[in-house]
Amino acid sequence: MQDQVARLQSFGHIMKVMYVKGQEDCHSVEDCDVIFSSPENLVGNEALRNSLARLKVSLLVVDEFHTVSTWGELSKNESEKIFRRWFRHLGELHSIFPDAGMLALSATCTDSILQEVLSALAMESANRIIVSPDKSNIKYTVFRTGRAMESSLCWLIDEIREADMEHFPRTLIYCNSILDGARIFMYVKTELPDCNAIEMFHSETNDDIKTSIVSDLSSSEGFLKIVVCTSALGMGVDIKNCKNIILYGPPRNVADLVQIVGRAGTNASAFCSSL
Repeated sequence: MQDQVARLQSFGHIMKVMYVKGQEDCHSVEDCDVIFSSPENLVGNEALRNSLARLKVSLLVVDEFHTVSTWGELSKNESEKIFRRWFRHLGELHSIFPDAGMLALSATCTDSILQEVLSALAMESANRIIVSPDKSNIKYTVFRTGRAMESSLCWLIDEIREADMEHFPRTLIYCNSILDGARIFMYVKTELPDCNAIEMFHSETNDDIKTSIVSDLSSSEGFLKIVVCTSALGMGVDIKNCKNIILYGPPRNVADLVQIVGRAGTNASAFCSSL
């Protein structure tokens, strides 16, 4: 959300945009045109919710609405902790802002998740606009490799060595675990010790480093060329000039696949390889 706010603020004084993190931000929101916040704040923080309820809100937007199901999913085992339970309560915004319309958006949503989310958001009678997620500018290449990680990625090392790093296409390498990401990162750094245009991004990455990486990826003139990451580098990040997506291991489902490879789909051409 901070990335989205920064982008809108870069347009100048066209609109006033703010990211509300907590109660302390409420005194600054009265004249805002657009407010970004999380379900934990909008619904789960009673004091903040009551403060925001005094605002005249015309439209509520739930972006990436499939996360209402995937992140706020009701656990079958009562002892298991729900990842982000307030996602499941976003429908309560209708009662907080009764005169506001609601717009829900997602690039990847299955039929079953759609029905579940529409119910959770109290939008069963909503008008629906559905388009294909297929993008003609993405080329998929899938090939089998050996078990050794080194043999799977030796071609990438060769291409980096042969290329001028300044013009090497920006590449994201997605892994299913932090351990896999660390192994790949260390392999590339060992083979190419002088390569400084590589970083690693996952849920345990220091917040300052995360901010620096996202800022770099959001610029067409960014220094980083390779980012080894998990799904923590995900939705909403506007990555510029990303030409290649490498998946080290298959995603959990087709929806995750579409999300990940779509980060290259905003470019004139894209290549996605699955190992």
